[in-house]
Amino acid sequence: MAAVVEMVKRYAKIKEEMARLETEKNKLKDELVKLLGDSFEGVIEGEVKIKISKMRRYVIDSKKVKAELGEKAKEFEKEIESLRIDIKRV
Repeated sequence: MAAVVEMVKRYAKIKEEMARLETEKNKLKDELVKLLGDSFEGVIEGEVKIKISKMRRYVIDSKKVKAELGEKAKEFEKEIESLRIDIKRV
């Protein structure tokens, strides 16, 4: 049982660290977009490739679809815009 307790504690600690790192990553992402814009591609110091691109997707709002099924589903599409950053070692 002690092993399970340790695993649960470790899991919780890793989960907290991942949340902290995700917050830090999002802050850096926002700063990079401010500095480079929402459409950028380049190589930094010959070793890190970065690409920032705006993406758009359409989804159906499932709550509204459940309320009004049928062909009217298109009326409930909503546009979601996001940014993608790809960074790779060259």
